[in-house]
Amino acid sequence: MANYGLDGKVGLVTGGGSGIGEACASVLAGSGATVVVSDLAEHAANRVARDIVEDGGKATPATLDVGDPDAVQALIDSIVAEHGRLDFAVNNAGISGDTVPTGEYSIETWRRVIEINLNAVFYCCRYEIAAMLSNGGGAIVNMASILGSVGFGAAPAYVAAKHGVVGLTRAAALDHATAGIRVNAVGPGFIHTPLLAAAADLVEVNGAVFDVDHGFAGCVAGVNEVLRQQGLLRSARCLSAAERLSPGQRERIGAVRARYPGWLDEQFVAERRDRWLA
Repeated sequence: MANYGLDGKVGLVTGGGSGIGEACASVLAGSGATVVVSDLAEHAANRVARDIVEDGGKATPATLDVGDPDAVQALIDSIVAEHGRLDFAVNNAGISGDTVPTGEYSIETWRRVIEINLNAVFYCCRYEIAAMLSNGGGAIVNMASILGSVGFGAAPAYVAAKHGVVGLTRAAALDHATAGIRVNAVGPGFIHTPLLAAAADLVEVNGAVFDVDHGFAGCVAGVNEVLRQQGLLRSARCLSAAERLSPGQRERIGAVRARYPGWLDEQFVAERRDRWLA
């Protein structure tokens, strides 16, 4: 297992009771971090945290409905109260929704999917960023999807929410880059997880045949493929502050620099580089 050098760091993984969230929590704890494993299913969070501790890592379980902003704030406040800090977060919790064309999709299901897959990511970012500002920085990874970049039949709410996560991530990254907080998103394809299994009734979509074992043209990955992407986002040690920014951030900051030449100049970066790279 890769070690990302997270000794002494404290982090939160939402939706950590199975699938990608479980794998992320295990790898982060295996890299030395203390991980709070949250999930709507209490037994799932307890199992993952117990497995991590039995493997020699540090983890605590938490039951969390990410769709409840007060509960999100309370959990993050409790992490800071207990551990003194929040260094990173993986906002992974999500649901699939119904497999129904847009013209037949229920309003109730639309609202539920948007609430959990988009609004809840905002709730988490909102309170995670507030906690990280008090530590002088941190890192957030939002779990988007390949469907945050393309269309996909019979999943309008999921596709819309994941596109929204990408936009939210870009906005938050620009808002808080100069405070030493990195916000990135990962866009997995079809991954072997319980969430994918629950959506296995996507039998014929856009003229292509899909099944849970083989996906489109046999392209269903394991969770380790996602971890390789996410580990780079969380633990990379770049040579300069500018390299810590995503291409989208650099492009947008470059546009601001062109309009306001004195903003984020080399002296500004130099004065903050050590804090950003801590």
